[in-house]
Amino acid sequence: MSNLIGQTLERYSIDSLLGQGGMGKVYKAYDSRLERDVAIKVIHEHLMQRTDVRARFLQEARSAAQITHPNIVHIYSLGEIDTLLYIVMEYVPGGNLRQMLDKLRRAKQWLPIPEAVFIVRQLALAIDHAHRMGIVHRDIKPANIMLRPDPAEGVFSQPVLTDLGIAKVMNGGFDTQPGSSLGTPSYMAPEQATGDGTTAATDIYALGILLHELLVGRVPFPAKGITDLMRYYVREQAPRVEPRKYRRDLPEGLVRILVRALERKPDDRYPTARDLATALDRLSKEALTTSVPEFAEGGVVALETVYDRDLVAGFRSVPPEMSAPSGSDAGPGVEAIRVVDENGNSFIHKIEGRLITVGRDPENDLVLEDTQVSRQHVRIEFDGPVCKVIDQRSTNGTYLDTEKLLPGIVEIWEPTKVLRIAGYRLHLEETYRVSEASEAIDVTQMSGTKELHTNWKESICLSTPFSHYFVKPGETIDIDLTVLTDETDGDHFDIICTGIPEDWFSIRPSSIHLGPGEQGQVTLKIHPPRSPRTRAARHSFKISALSRRKQPRAGVLELALTVGAFVQFDVEMRPQQIKCGDRAKVYVHNWGNHTEQFAIGLKDSTGELQFEPRGDNLLIGPGQTGAMEFVVRCRSGNGAFAGWQFTARVKAASGEGKSIEGRVSSEAKSGPRKSPSFVDRLLGGFIGLLGIGILNSGTGILDNATLIPMLIFPMLILGFSVGFFVG
Repeated sequence: MSNLIGQTLERYSIDSLLGQGGMGKVYKAYDSRLERDVAIKVIHEHLMQRTDVRARFLQEARSAAQITHPNIVHIYSLGEIDTLLYIVMEYVPGGNLRQMLDKLRRAKQWLPIPEAVFIVRQLALAIDHAHRMGIVHRDIKPANIMLRPDPAEGVFSQPVLTDLGIAKVMNGGFDTQPGSSLGTPSYMAPEQATGDGTTAATDIYALGILLHELLVGRVPFPAKGITDLMRYYVREQAPRVEPRKYRRDLPEGLVRILVRALERKPDDRYPTARDLATALDRLSKEALTTSVPEFAEGGVVALETVYDRDLVAGFRSVPPEMSAPSGSDAGPGVEAIRVVDENGNSFIHKIEGRLITVGRDPENDLVLEDTQVSRQHVRIEFDGPVCKVIDQRSTNGTYLDTEKLLPGIVEIWEPTKVLRIAGYRLHLEETYRVSEASEAIDVTQMSGTKELHTNWKESICLSTPFSHYFVKPGETIDIDLTVLTDETDGDHFDIICTGIPEDWFSIRPSSIHLGPGEQGQVTLKIHPPRSPRTRAARHSFKISALSRRKQPRAGVLELALTVGAFVQFDVEMRPQQIKCGDRAKVYVHNWGNHTEQFAIGLKDSTGELQFEPRGDNLLIGPGQTGAMEFVVRCRSGNGAFAGWQFTARVKAASGEGKSIEGRVSSEAKSGPRKSPSFVDRLLGGFIGLLGIGILNSGTGILDNATLIPMLIFPMLILGFSVGFFVG
């Protein structure tokens, strides 16, 4: 299949390659008629050569197009040009769930339990909707789940299913005998592996696998192929699902739901996907509230935090990553791998980790569709600035320039060399490095090029050095705008910028006068304040040059500005001095510009204090405050007043941490106050009478017969009180 980037399919202009797999390639495109971005999946030509497969594909795609659900990607239309068959779908920006989970696994982090439950519950409702329409997905896996913000639900990541119904067509066109690699083995139900047919229960099983991986970071039955899967399901005793082996803070009710969804027999699972969603919904909030996990080295982190990290890291133009010294943990020193086929067509594979697997198998990170390429052909590893390649005992070998690699032996891949696999040539695309200054970087620089962004309209040409800019809150960038007109007479042009708040401009757009055929330059200085209101996001904006003489003649330039994320928070405790058994709260104020996950933990060095709860995880929006309430109890008392200090530690998912000290006081443990004895009272009375005698022996002040009786009663009360407290 030729590279379609830059070409047009009917009314769709192909912009970029989003990904590729066993079915085909997915492109981002622009619908010129409806003026919106779309995703287009172009099916591999060899899959459509069989008329029966083609007919099934069209039937399933038409059925899937009838489904409208917020958690299922919407299919707009089908198209066919010559030998190309393609599907036009809703474009969901951002990454898929597989990419997010891989990032969490590399960081040794887990999802919050409530977020994992939310994702699977939403997908279960979507799958139930599809089942009622007569469609079974058959290939539910993280790579087929996109994520998008959903402010209406109060959560960041709304899961969106893709490839609905397509797996049925693919299953009909390939060998399904044991040992073949069909679909994703680790997500396949037993009936899929044994070829006994698939039903709605098959999707429920896959949702159980997904829930397991979301909760503990791994699938319950790892398998590289059908043969491995058959070992679990047929040749060995059915394995037990034990998620608490990996994460002990899982609620018992959630474990029961997980075990039932993963029952080996379809009839033993939940009857419908809606029943699974209902079971997850019934879990109380208390049951899903988890303390700080003991086994995830990196802690718990929300998907929104992962996305916010990528908001900056995805451009690879952020100074910390680029200016990091050699050997640091800043990541690979290359931006992407450019793949060129034997016909000269090329595409970019973006690097998103320290390991890339290459081969013909669709489960590889980089899939090369050629029978001369082995299923698992080569591994590419990044160790700081060093790139290593290891041939995986491929059939036809791997070459660095003209030198053939020895199987299983690590070789250094220098950026000046070409990695050759069958008819493909792979080139390392080095990062375009910049200084620490707040310099604007265009995404076109990722491949080492620099393009002038221009637009002619109404005889006015506007241009900027870049089409996409990046800025950190609190810093300033300059946008140099060039205005050119081909009019035969001069004119004044008012420069107007829309789509960016006015208070972000340290130098506001002004006007410019141009003579006939002249060009001029205006500099716009953008300074987003370092504030929670300056949200980390990509902003589309327009710069217009409006003619004063020939209104409404104007030139318009569309640009993008990405505002980076920053972390800033404060911690306080109220009250800081408490007694055993009292309650207090730890408050976290998020002054950053994106939603952040904060892990709170309580600890004392003596071991004398017990906290309930010991910790929690808070997801706090920008400019908002979250709180964890706790009770502190003293384990022992030694009969005297005692005091202990303890520490509340708050750690953001980004790694920054803060602590605050508290103090607990305890009085001596004692039983009920005993009543004073007769001797105690007698002693108190004697003290009272003694006081009266002292007063009566004075200088005559108390000789008054009226005053003495008035003093006797209070002194007796005082004496008996002393006796009471002595007792």
